[in-house]
Amino acid sequence: MKRGRADLLLGLQREEGLKNLPMLREGGAAVINAPSLPEVKGVRLYPLDADRLAQEVGNPRGVNLVLISYAASKGLLPFSQQEIQEAITRLVPPALREINLKAVQAGFGATERPP
Repeated sequence: MKRGRADLLLGLQREEGLKNLPMLREGGAAVINAPSLPEVKGVRLYPLDADRLAQEVGNPRGVNLVLISYAASKGLLPFSQQEIQEAITRLVPPALREINLKAVQAGFGATERPP
């Protein structure tokens, strides 16, 4: 993808998310795994301490699901909580289902909001 063309950036790591902000178009959005972020002109930033939330639900490897679910809860992705949960139920092995569903719930229930 060309610089300045992306609508949405999901940053699993703070540094990588900030480094890739130039990929966003003017007015694009970035959901970045960080408790806080500096203000950046021209983009909408959504900091979220996804590491902490994933740890709290016992799924430290579920950061991606927390971020995706949070982005969906903000209207940045076209998926409802139910749709994501149904996909996990269909695609994830039974032994890992519950812990992944908890990560989704954490993302949709996150209280962190941009300033």
